Amino acid sequence: MPGTQLAASARADDIDLAGRIAAGDSHAFETLMRRHNRMLYRLARSILRNDADAEDALQDAYVAAYRNIRSFHARSRISTWLARIVINEAYGPARTKKPRRRRADCRIRWCRATHGGISDDGHDD
Repeated sequence: MPGTQLAASARADDIDLAGRIAAGDSHAFETLMRRHNRMLYRLARSILRNDADAEDALQDAYVAAYRNIRSFHARSRISTWLARIVINEAYGPARTKKPRRRRADCRIRWCRATHGGISDDGHDD
């Protein structure tokens, strides 16, 4: 039963923290950030594979969490709620920097891989 009590205590703490943040307690938000920062940064870094992009995504996620703290309804732990926000920020359209491959680029790569090259006019050698 100690594990159950610990989980209930953590959930109550999440609810209390969210309520204090919603009431404008900046110290409570700082506590939230300090408590979850390492896990959230690692999550963003694992998705984006770049320190600077991960830091940006995490900062944007904290802003989004602060603005939307009233939408936290304690159906899950606050860490789960924050992780989902980080994931959304990391995969968001503003973060996708990879240009889409054009069909011709794919054809050229396929030809090089299968035939060893292509001619100047873009056709197989």
